[in-house]
Amino acid sequence: MPFLYVRDEVMEVLISWLKSHESDIANDINDFGELKPVFLELFMEEAQECPR
Repeated sequence: MPFLYVRDEVMEVLISWLKSHESDIANDINDFGELKPVFLELFMEEAQECPR
């Protein structure tokens, strides 16, 4: 897996979002232990809406 650099502000948004969607995440993990593409798209949409 390649190293991914994430700015502090983005990481804060990611952590907050993951905490608030914890039960959704559990339901959206596929049989291979990866998040379903639809779930990732929802996160990306919400991340775009966050102020920077």
